[in-house]
Order: sequence, then structure tokens, then C-alpha cells
Amino acid sequence: MINPEGKSKIKQLPEHLIDQIKAGEVVERPSSLLKELLENSLDANSSKIEIEIEDNGLTFLSVQDNGTGMCYEDLTPAFTRHSTSKIIRFEDIYNLNSFGFRGEALASISSISRLTCHTYPQDSVQGGKIIIHGGEIISQLPLEVSKHNHGTKIYIRDLFYNTPARLKFIKSKISEKQSIKKIIESFIISNPTVFFSVKWDDKEKKIYGPDLSRDFIKRTNEILLKGKKQSEHNLISFEQSYQGYSLKCILSLRSNTNNRNKSQYIFVNGRLIKNKQFHHIILKSMHSHWESNASGDYVLTYNVPGQSIDPNVHPQKTEIKFLKTEIPFSLLSSGIKKNIPQYHQKNDKHSEPPLKESNDLFNNALHREHLPSHVQTQKFSSSTFLENQYKSYIPLT
Repeated sequence: MINPEGKSKIKQLPEHLIDQIKAGEVVERPSSLLKELLENSLDANSSKIEIEIEDNGLTFLSVQDNGTGMCYEDLTPAFTRHSTSKIIRFEDIYNLNSFGFRGEALASISSISRLTCHTYPQDSVQGGKIIIHGGEIISQLPLEVSKHNHGTKIYIRDLFYNTPARLKFIKSKISEKQSIKKIIESFIISNPTVFFSVKWDDKEKKIYGPDLSRDFIKRTNEILLKGKKQSEHNLISFEQSYQGYSLKCILSLRSNTNNRNKSQYIFVNGRLIKNKQFHHIILKSMHSHWESNASGDYVLTYNVPGQSIDPNVHPQKTEIKFLKTEIPFSLLSSGIKKNIPQYHQKNDKHSEPPLKESNDLFNNALHREHLPSHVQTQKFSSSTFLENQYKSYIPLT
């Protein structure tokens, strides 16, 4: 566009403003910031992660780990946009073995907060410390390390201090706290071998010790039961697998209408995702057990071939595309149909409801030689359409 004087009105935005705008896509609220930091810690092979939170992350939030750390030379690039060690070429996106790949998280966080990072590499004698305020590097120093001192400590203060407009969109304290709690609990569930400690404000630190047996059910029960007896929560579990896809599922047979107290998690290859289709399948399958307009707790953990998913959908990496949606959908619906009735048969005999494990293979669904082409390619636009479609290829009785 040209103004009356013949001069162009179009100007390139300055880098610091671009960073602040991009930060809104990655860091909507403190919980999304925490998610990014925890993913980085796990990608660094950390076995111990300590979290500290004040004022729901707005005043202070820190994540300390014992991962591989970074060397001094990598410290500045780590906080530069589109810098990453996770991928080398575009094709790597379709075979991801890590949580991150965009290279935007640390740059976004440092552009809208006062950030301090100490890092001690495992394979080098020199780490570093960097202080960044609103995207501007205040200081950077090398740090010596020892063999027994490695990992990264990131301290975030005054989130959104230089973008106060974003503070207007922060929800209530209760809502923000619940969002942070869900993120923390999701990582505790999906990483049973990792030690976690969590400290809120001036409260006592909570410890979640590692379970080296990698017992998915045991760690999940810590979160879902919250001190209650198993019989009070009515939990049931099962496992399903088919053609390289596997599912572990825990469901609560009790339901309630209070969303705030629900624990509903979906993981794909350890990554927490959002997926309305999975939720609708559960609602449909549990309609005879859950009250109308209510739902219960559930945890779905899928392990699928890396090349069968595309996570490059959402800036916060909470949505993915499946190459074959019919397999994970069918694993879930057939698993519920096969396992829930068994629970009630035992419960009718007045026995304590056990947490049942099933290693049944996925024998009934998807054993046709050819699925209809419309099932393989159709994009589901509504829950009603979804239900009608998966009825066509999943035995529901």
C-alpha cells in the first residue's frame, strides 16, 4: 500500500515485537510455559525434576533438572527463535522421538518475562549462566562444572510484565491453578521412572518418587485416587494392541458434572494431547455407566509408530493427526466394550471392584481385508458423524 506522498506504509516489524507476538501462540498462560520447560527437561534425559510455583506462575516459576545440560556456546542460540537440536531436516518432523521441534519455546518465554538460566553440561567442563529481560540479554557468564553437577535450572519471574495486555486474559486463580495442576499431573503420570517434586507458594513440597518398574497403573493411581481407596473410585483398566499400535486405559466408573475435579488425560507417545474424537468415543461407550450430562476420569496412553502421526498442527503441540485414525479409535471402543461388562459381573457378586488388567489382543476390530475408502480418508467434522462412521467398522456388541 502506498500513501499519498508516494512512500510505502509497509514496514518490517522489529525482532523484539515479533518475539512478543509469537510468544502469544506458545505461552498463553503459565501452564503452557510450564509444559514447555518440562518437555525440555525430559528431552534432556532428566531423571529428577523439581518444580516451584508462586502466585500461579505469574510471579515466579522454576524448573530444575539433572539432565544433560548445555555447553556455554549453546546458551545464546537456545534462546533464539527457530533454534533447536531436535530436528535437522523437514522429514524428521514425521519421525519425532522428542517433545519439541519448533525452536520457539525458550525464545518466546524469555521475550515476555525476566528469565535466568543456569546450565551445566554432562559432557563438558564449561556451562553457563544467562539473564534475559524481555528478550534482551542482560548478562552471560561461563560456569565450571563437575562430573556430579549437571543439568539445567530455569527461573521465570514476572511473566507478561512487558506485555500487560495478556494479563487481561488470565483466568481466575482457581482456573489457573487447576490448569497448572493438570500439566504437572500429566507429566507425573506419563513419566513413572522420573522423580518429581512440586512446591506451591509456602506449602510443603510434594514428592513423587520414581517407579523403576515403569508401572503405568501404579503412578496413575497416585493421581486419580488422591488418597482415596480404590473401591471408592471404581477404577478399571485394560490394554489393547494391534499392528504396532498399543493402548493402556484406565477409566473411572463413577461420573460427575464438576469439570474442575475431573482427571482426563490423553497421551500419544508420551505427549499430552487434546482430541475431541477420543472423548466422544468414551462418552458413547460409557453411556450406560455414566449419568447423563456427566463424565468420569480417564487416562489413555497410546504408543504408535512415530511415522504414523503428524504433530505439526498446533503451536503448543497439543493436537496431532493420525495417519490411520481407525486403529486408535477402534482400540479404545472395543477395549471398553470387552472389559466393562466383566467388571459388572464381578461387582454383582458383591466383591471389591478390582483394578483389572487385560492383555487381550485386538482380535475383532479391523480384521477385514479392506476398509471402505471413505473411512480411511474422511475428516470427522462432528461427534455425531464420528459415531456413525466408527459404527461401520467396529463391532460394538
